[in-house]
Amino acid sequence: MKERALFYYESGCSCSESILLATRDCHGRITPEALSSVGAFTNGFGVGGFCCAVAAAVLVLGLFFPPQTAQQKRMILLCQVQRRFGSLQCSILRQGCCCRCRELVGFVAEELEKLLLCR
Repeated sequence: MKERALFYYESGCSCSESILLATRDCHGRITPEALSSVGAFTNGFGVGGFCCAVAAAVLVLGLFFPPQTAQQKRMILLCQVQRRFGSLQCSILRQGCCCRCRELVGFVAEELEKLLLCR
């Protein structure tokens, strides 16, 4: 899934779109409506806030699991990203450029894949 997410990201898709498209390719269940819903998920919701790649992954968890399981898996994902990158804030993660976004998209896709496969 990581490779698919990076393919989409490098093709010009946003980080959130890349996560959903990779999920669709590898696991299905991503409807056109779900994909279009992340159109507004970019650049930390436009203000450098919460990372939109992570937000998209949380959305995926909600589509694949019952609420309680999705919430537990969400916390695992958030902790993994926080541990690896030191923040969940887009403006901090980007540090003035999008250089780390590629690495982040790959990492989020990889961690999401693990969570999806662990049922």
